[in-house]
Amino acid sequence: MISLSRRDALKQLNYLTPVLTLYTKQSLGQHKLKKSTNSTTTTKMPKERSINPVAAQHKADKKQQLKKSKQNVQAQRNEKLARRNPERLQRQIDDLKSLATTQQLRPKDQATLDQLEKDLRAVRKARDVLGEKAPAFAKRREGGGVQEGRKRRRVEEEDEDETDEDVRNIPMPKDTPPPVPRRNQPHQLPNKPAVSAAPVVAQTTYSSAPVLRNLKEESRKFVPTTVAQNITRQKGQSGRLLEPEEADKLEKAGYNDARKVADEMEKEAEFEMMGRGETAEKALRHVEMEEVEDEGI
Repeated sequence: MISLSRRDALKQLNYLTPVLTLYTKQSLGQHKLKKSTNSTTTTKMPKERSINPVAAQHKADKKQQLKKSKQNVQAQRNEKLARRNPERLQRQIDDLKSLATTQQLRPKDQATLDQLEKDLRAVRKARDVLGEKAPAFAKRREGGGVQEGRKRRRVEEEDEDETDEDVRNIPMPKDTPPPVPRRNQPHQLPNKPAVSAAPVVAQTTYSSAPVLRNLKEESRKFVPTTVAQNITRQKGQSGRLLEPEEADKLEKAGYNDARKVADEMEKEAEFEMMGRGETAEKALRHVEMEEVEDEGI
């Protein structure tokens, strides 16, 4: 084994360092060059992709459906445009152009003119596409409606003049024909509508017959049963005659005075009931008078 001193080892290391650095750079350059060549080969020769037949068929169907929908939309648009009358559009365009020769068109009228020209081109193109299926429009009469009416009347008069020869040979009277009577006869006016009578307002009347009450019978309800029995016995209404002893006993008990008190109570109750009846009758009459006054108003 060769032993080197520290100084010799440092010399050897300093000598080998640039050699190792150069070798390292060369190796790195070759590696980069190789990598670039590999990348160029991969770009030049792409890998083959696997084609899915289901996805391809779906894509083709979608494309065909989109094309069909576009054709349907275009056909509907052509039908809608073909319904417009190109002659009417042309007349509107001519009117605006004739107006433009006399004066300057407003921006709104100019925009309308441009839109009409655009619509006219689209309508003519749509009618050309439809061909015989395009709807036909009635042609406008030349000369106007007034002249057409005059012409029709003239033709009718000529037809009326064509009479038979036998009728023409009939001599006309030489005298002046009598004047045609005018319609100056007075005509009868229609009858006036009958005036309906004022509607009769129904009046509601309230009436009440006086209620007759037996106050004596009602006041007897307030008399005790024992006292009432003794009074009937004293009056002789019990169905048997009283003995003298029983009569004295009842007089001592004060049934003679009790009978008087009972009679007075009956009279007071009777007067009170009569007063209440009169008050109720007055109130009822007052209510009737107020209702009659309200209905009269």
